[in-house]
Amino acid sequence: MSDERRRDLGRWIVFVAGVALAFVLLPGRALAATVTGATANGSTAINASTCTVSLTATIPDTLNITNNTTVQTIYNVAWSDVRSANSSAVRSTFNVTVWYPSGRASTMKAHTQTTTGSSSGATTLTITTPGVRKGTTMTVEFIVAVSGGWPGCGASDEKTGIIHFV
Repeated sequence: MSDERRRDLGRWIVFVAGVALAFVLLPGRALAATVTGATANGSTAINASTCTVSLTATIPDTLNITNNTTVQTIYNVAWSDVRSANSSAVRSTFNVTVWYPSGRASTMKAHTQTTTGSSSGATTLTITTPGVRKGTTMTVEFIVAVSGGWPGCGASDEKTGIIHFV
């Protein structure tokens, strides 16, 4: 290969690398960031006399992002059944659903735990939504429910909100 051809090839490589770097650094084309959107804590409690649920959620009205942001929705869930072992079955159900953009496609994660006394546990449900853009909205819904053949079972709670990305 001639020296002139090598110089031309080197210039071409520098040009392509420069264009690629400019594309990455242009406004609205920055590398994707990951942020936490909505979060919630849900729990069920089953004892000798009743079943109860608890749900707290933080769903921001607005969230400042850059275009192409990844938004995580996090639901921490826990269940506790302090009845004696081999009691009748009770089901604790936890659901988180995200619609992005709002009113369009949804993603849901769920956890169902059936207990018969003397058990407890916890887990985290996370929905990761990539490619979120400014000027759009996301609807988030958290649900907790407990059901079964035990006094007070049939309780549920839900929290829903819309996040505006600015």
